[in-house]
Amino acid sequence: DNNCTHDVKTLAGALVAVRTGYSAMRNKTIAGLQAAMVSSLSRALEISRGLQTYIIAADIIGYHTPEFESWVRQMITANIQGHSGVGVLGTAENSSNNWGGHARASLAAAAIYLNDATYKTKIVNAHKAFIGLSAPNSMVYTGTNWHADPNNKAGMNRKGATIQGKNVSGVLPEDWRRTAEYQWLPAVSGYMWEGIQGYVVATVIL
Repeated sequence: DNNCTHDVKTLAGALVAVRTGYSAMRNKTIAGLQAAMVSSLSRALEISRGLQTYIIAADIIGYHTPEFESWVRQMITANIQGHSGVGVLGTAENSSNNWGGHARASLAAAAIYLNDATYKTKIVNAHKAFIGLSAPNSMVYTGTNWHADPNNKAGMNRKGATIQGKNVSGVLPEDWRRTAEYQWLPAVSGYMWEGIQGYVVATVIL
């Protein structure tokens, strides 16, 4: 559920537990993680937005069990609706919009938490491709005119990019197009703010 706050509250519990040494809060955090493990599945977007948070919470309190680690892997590879690919993994590797950002944040968290070399390689390549660096690239793009260089697209317009003389450096073409195609001033939208959440988390983890 995109509007569920359970993941954030579980992370808050983890932070309180490690800062205070309060064992009851650590136990409550573990209960939150276990509750997440029996939640029903939706699309890759909903899972990705919560999975990254649960993994970070588990890592903060040092919670490693075979059951939880197995669940993390199942969530990464679950055969569910994704964006430009199947599930969290396919979305992380192929989606150039906010779906992909959250999926890459979850994949990055899983790669480090599980110390999985394959996941590490996949997330590094996908993130490099998204920000316009040289890497194996399977990103899927639309025909939006927010791309500063239509012949060399990236999930984020490169530093110094311009369109019709206007600075569009750092613009997220596949998120900005969802409100309107290029115009100056841009139409007001929240998609770019929502989208950047996942991009920042993936970047910080990497």
